[in-house]
Amino acid sequence: MNKLIVPIFFILFFQQGYAGIKAGENQNLIFNGDVRIRAEMDLDSDKDTKDATRADRDRSRFRLRFGFEYQQNEYLSFGGRIRSGSAASAQSPHSTMGDGFVPKTINIDKAFIKGNYKNGFYWLGKNSFPFWKQNELFWDDDVTPEGVAISYKIKLGENSELTTNGGYFILDSTGANSNFSDQAKMFAGQFALKTSLGKIPLQAAAGVFLFRENPAYIDAALADLDYSIIHLAVNISLKDLFLPTKLGIDFLTNTEDYSGQVFNADQKTGFVASLKTGGLKNSGDWLFSYYYAHIEEYAVVGRFAQDDWLRWGSATIARSSNFKGHEFRIARAVAQKSNIVFRLYLVEGIKLRKQTSTQIETGTRARLDWNIKF
Repeated sequence: MNKLIVPIFFILFFQQGYAGIKAGENQNLIFNGDVRIRAEMDLDSDKDTKDATRADRDRSRFRLRFGFEYQQNEYLSFGGRIRSGSAASAQSPHSTMGDGFVPKTINIDKAFIKGNYKNGFYWLGKNSFPFWKQNELFWDDDVTPEGVAISYKIKLGENSELTTNGGYFILDSTGANSNFSDQAKMFAGQFALKTSLGKIPLQAAAGVFLFRENPAYIDAALADLDYSIIHLAVNISLKDLFLPTKLGIDFLTNTEDYSGQVFNADQKTGFVASLKTGGLKNSGDWLFSYYYAHIEEYAVVGRFAQDDWLRWGSATIARSSNFKGHEFRIARAVAQKSNIVFRLYLVEGIKLRKQTSTQIETGTRARLDWNIKF
């Protein structure tokens, strides 16, 4: 049955959407999708034991995503998305080329019902991260949480609005030794402000993200720890320069007390500084970006944060904390909704990873992506 899900998904919705477009009907059905082809190189990566290094690696990868949303009526819609990549990885929809030309796996990435009202929305199911953010250092764009989310927008004036976001999300399923009330879960709330300082647009957000482990189960995601993370972010846009430029800052802190429980128990804060200039809206546009990140061990939940900067972890789960470093990005729009992006990452560990570690981990990664979407 699992092998039939994807073909049926394509046949039913593509056939319905094509028939509607051809007849000028059913315009409430919207498709979206993208393809990425990637060349990636990892080198100069030290492990956490003396004189031990990871072998340099070159590989080619791809990402395929295809989704839809259907507007049932003025107030209700539903949608879904499928993606490539391992089902064991929430952080990455990428598949590595090779393996003797065998077919690659496709998984359900989104499945949701969404309610729309005048100043906000709610959704139930599995969908995109519903909170405002300006980078992936806290939460990877590919990680689609499961549960319920709600958002409400308040107009504060001619050029200002405040959005309140909230959600309850389930992290593990009920098993023989776990009741619904005991499941690992995430509660979150956020205020996001969009305003201006004179002629300078400003965005800011303050959010609290509470992760609660399952006391009756060994938590792979949380490692049997609770997290209480405060995330603060702000950016300003400078549009009168040679190219439109955006400056951003993020701050993270985990307020849980891990004294006597874990190694590096005091490593619970992080910050990110970013500069982006240019854009990729029209063919021929250029984008230049720089990020500096300092993310301590328990400032984020590692398996939900970005997996771009480093190679640490397993084949399906990145260990995305206890590092500091730089990202340099240059991109060019080769056509509308098509671009080529080069990224270079230079990182090193902040602290020794564990008591038995004898050296700081390091890593260098380069990526070249060609992205096309519709």
